[in-house]
Amino acid sequence: MSFFAEHRASHRFNLFALVQVRADAGIYVMSTTNVSRGGIFVRGDPTSCPDLKVGVQVEVLLFAADDPN
Repeated sequence: MSFFAEHRASHRFNLFALVQVRADAGIYVMSTTNVSRGGIFVRGDPTSCPDLKVGVQVEVLLFAADDPN
């Protein structure tokens, strides 16, 4: 177990899903691999979403795996 995993404030749970990240600069569809009480890990490529930087406010919509929309 890594140092950071041992010192997390909240337990992380595996969650493989798509998320829609909405910012002033646009809307991005990204993936997530885990969530916790403190947040969600969203995986993205900086070259695909260069406007998403630390400090930018975003709205995140999580899609269930069986969501047809």
